[in-house]
Amino acid sequence: MSGQTKIRINVNPQALIKLASLVSNSLLLSANVVLLTHDVQHRLQEKRSEVISNRLQMTAEVASAIAGLAKVIVNVLDER
Repeated sequence: MSGQTKIRINVNPQALIKLASLVSNSLLLSANVVLLTHDVQHRLQEKRSEVISNRLQMTAEVASAIAGLAKVIVNVLDER
C-alpha cells in the first residue's frame, strides 16, 4: 500500500441547506450590527453638534443682551 487514505463524505442536502441558512443569517446579523453601530455613532455626533450649536446661540443672545444693556447705561450716563 502506498500510504494513501481515501475518505468518503456523504453530503446530506438538508444539512447543506441548514448550513447555508446559518451562514446567511450570520452575515445578516453582522451587517445589522455594523449598521446599528454606525447609526448610534452618527446620532451621538449629531447630538453633540446640536448641543454645541445651542450653546453658541445662547452665547450670542447673552452677548447681544449685554451689548443692549451697555448701550442703555451709556445713554443714561450721557443724559446726566
